[in-house]
Amino acid sequence: MKKLFLVFWAAAAISAHSFAAEFILSPTIGFSNTGVAGIWKTTSTVGSVYNEATDTFTMSFNHMPIGLTLGFITDKGFTFTVNNDFSVAGKGTMKSGDDSLDLKLDKNTIFQQSFILGATFKLLDQKLFINIGSGLAWGIGKITPFINDISFPADMWHFNVGIPLQAGAQYFFTKNIGINLLLSDTVGLAIGRYSYTIGSIYENTMTSVGFSNIFSVKIGPIFKF
Repeated sequence: MKKLFLVFWAAAAISAHSFAAEFILSPTIGFSNTGVAGIWKTTSTVGSVYNEATDTFTMSFNHMPIGLTLGFITDKGFTFTVNNDFSVAGKGTMKSGDDSLDLKLDKNTIFQQSFILGATFKLLDQKLFINIGSGLAWGIGKITPFINDISFPADMWHFNVGIPLQAGAQYFFTKNIGINLLLSDTVGLAIGRYSYTIGSIYENTMTSVGFSNIFSVKIGPIFKF
């Protein structure tokens, strides 16, 4: 029995060492460009008159994500991170046919979250970490449309889900403190909705679906424990 206990204890110790991990935390700030291309459908009712139209559209806007990355890196290099990003300012355009609609993110919020599985390569006596990974990303937000500085009566809501590809580099000045650089590109599906009414006279609803691409570059300090 004593020998069996010693074998079990040794196996548990080896297993714990194999799965030893360093936890990381990194506040970041950066730049993101979100592009969407798809089809929109609008319906409107003026009194008893009903109208419906469908057309293609493209949309592109830039925004500034402020985020927090959490995760861990094992001794073997397996890496898991969660990125949480908020954007509270931005500007862009939306085009459909010959029409152009200026979009402005004013006092609104976009939230993006991604779950990344990947590998980390530790170089320069474990001062430089290089990692790459992929996983699942999703986001939700609202945009205030403007034309000639005149805002529309309601906000435009949008939701996206996709597959991210992320690459990163971290350089540690000390054992636990360094700088973090992340690049990511997410390709997926975007759904939008815009709806408002004016009394009982006018009602307008626009829904859209399309392919989205979100490119981001972020930088910030990193801490590992």
